[in-house]
Amino acid sequence: MLLIAPIVAGLVMGVEFYPLPPDRASATFEVRQGVWDLKPVPAGRDAKDVPREISVTRTFVVRSVGTIQLDGAPCRWIEIKAISLPQGDMGDKGRILILKLLVPEKHFGDNSYPFAHVQKAYCLDMDWAETVRSDKASRIDEDKLRLQYELDRFLPLLPRPSRDAKETTNQTVAVPHGDVPAVLFDFQSQYEGKLSGGRSGEWKWNGQHRVWVSPSSPFGIVRVSLENTNIETDNVGRGMSMRSRTEMVLQSTGNGARTELPNCR
Repeated sequence: MLLIAPIVAGLVMGVEFYPLPPDRASATFEVRQGVWDLKPVPAGRDAKDVPREISVTRTFVVRSVGTIQLDGAPCRWIEIKAISLPQGDMGDKGRILILKLLVPEKHFGDNSYPFAHVQKAYCLDMDWAETVRSDKASRIDEDKLRLQYELDRFLPLLPRPSRDAKETTNQTVAVPHGDVPAVLFDFQSQYEGKLSGGRSGEWKWNGQHRVWVSPSSPFGIVRVSLENTNIETDNVGRGMSMRSRTEMVLQSTGNGARTELPNCR
């Protein structure tokens, strides 16, 4: 079901990144990523079986799954779920990754970045299966390096708002249930951090984010486009460089969302 917020004369009113969503609201996106120009690092290093290009499609879900008071402040449980289905011809088992994050409500809206203010966090990372193994989830907020690593993995899809973004109004995004009026924010993005749970190697990327935002989505975002260059290396500087293009588009929104990690609270 697609829920459409009030829109006046085809114009988006009061748009902002990451507004406080109605509790139990959810948004489901399709993510398509293409990777090409893969090269060994350092240059000239022999790397066998380097593919010419890679193309993947996955499902991405963001939902609000409850409210609690923490030290007298209202907080929201937000669940982020990324699903990659098995690719039998490639020997890929598929994957389910879920983060359950407790965020104070005051850090939503006003173009803030709520995921910079996580108070408690749980993570489930498993091979794809019909049933989510919630008993395998673990608490990660007490390990600051691991927490930051897990959050940073979603920066391409859930970017920080930029004060330098170019804003373009009167945009339209095509979604399965019709066209959605939106505002486009266009800005440069870059990142540098560790791999392996935040403890080793290096992951660097930079590129151009284009983010369409509308009150038609409970979490603000209706479409994200990112074209970037990416380098991933181990502790001695060996790895791969590549170029990639990622497109994420809202497929549906709904209410009545329930946590898939009920024992994580």
